[in-house]
Amino acid sequence: QEAALALPHYESHPKELSAQAVSRLLSFDVGLIRAPAAAAWLRIPRENDEVILSRIFGDDHPAVGRAVYRSVVIAWWECDATRREILRLGLLRLASSPTGAASLVDQMVLFGRAEFGELPPWELFGSLMPLVLQMLPPGTALHDARLYDVVRTASKHISVDALLSIVDRWIEYLEALPSARTASDYLLGCTVVLVEGT
Repeated sequence: QEAALALPHYESHPKELSAQAVSRLLSFDVGLIRAPAAAAWLRIPRENDEVILSRIFGDDHPAVGRAVYRSVVIAWWECDATRREILRLGLLRLASSPTGAASLVDQMVLFGRAEFGELPPWELFGSLMPLVLQMLPPGTALHDARLYDVVRTASKHISVDALLSIVDRWIEYLEALPSARTASDYLLGCTVVLVEGT
């Protein structure tokens, strides 16, 4: 109960969240406590927090994954290049498991929307999306229209190599679909995105 009462304050005032406090909150068995604690920790640039980051990016609870991703994207441009690389590698670690990838994909197809800031870090999207698509559990449902739209938008902001990697993983996802499921026009639109982006 004490943790539940403290979390809204830390979410509004992340600078007041100490390493000791976040470590205690991350020790709870309840993912819905760990998620806002992790999000508050990542909301602002910090230093010398490798142990805490290892715990955060190693947490496979879906709520934690979603909260972590949103905080990293929002805080991205407040961080220096070194910190951004640490966060990027942390998200790649999170995405490297099927559970982690599934927790991220619904957030990633919303990339570029206003709630993620006026200047989305598209290079982060280009780095992360191929692994997310590759690691999705078989049969995971995607919001087809959103995937098509976000990758089409991303194609204007990321490198050709990053786009090709995303499209390759997209095609693999299509090939793994159960035979009883008919791919939508949006899912089949990966070829359109490829032609437009290259």
